[in-house]
Order: sequence, then C-alpha cells, then structure tokens
Amino acid sequence: MVSIGIGLVLAGFVRMNVLASYQATTDAVSPEIPHGSYVMVFKLARAYSPGDIIVYRAGNKAILGRVAQTGPVDGTLQVERRNKPPQPIPISSVAGKVIFNTRPRVKPPEEK
Repeated sequence: MVSIGIGLVLAGFVRMNVLASYQATTDAVSPEIPHGSYVMVFKLARAYSPGDIIVYRAGNKAILGRVAQTGPVDGTLQVERRNKPPQPIPISSVAGKVIFNTRPRVKPPEEK
C-alpha cells in the first residue's frame, strides 16, 4: 500500500514539474504534428534551436509553434506558426519543448 502511495506522489511530481501532455487543436506545425495529435512536453527545457516545436500560453490557450531562431534572446523566443511570420513570445509563456507526439487516429475510407 505504501509503494502505491509513493508511486502516485512521484507521478504527480513528474506531471507537475517535468512533463505535460497537450493536444494540437490546429495544423499550425503540421506535417510534424497534425491537428488532433497529442504531444508530450518537457517543461525543464531552457535552450531552443530553430525547428524545435514548443507549447506556449496565449491567454488561457496552449498553442504549438516552431522556434525560428536560437534563444531565448532578451527574454523572448522567436516562434512561427503556419503561414505567419515569426513573432516574439515571452519566455515566461513557454510551457516547454515537444519531445514526443502521437498521430490522430485515421478513419479508414468508407466502403460503398
């Protein structure tokens, strides 16, 4: 019984401080992460390279974006989304770097 409690405490600690999961609600970083995919984010990332995919907060929404330049620089990170120019995101808004993603389930074509 004690080992189950310790396991739950450790899982909660990891979930709150190290890893988090999010769902892609748009195709902003497709084809790598299409709409409906789930991503695992490493919250302890501190340096980012061009092409890294991150999750950041804009208001109450979690948004996926692609890093456009090595950073952070002066407290911001240049992030681009599909068909939009890079924009500065405060590093305090970044939830973390995507380290794993799943593809949404694809429904087979309906037979006639």
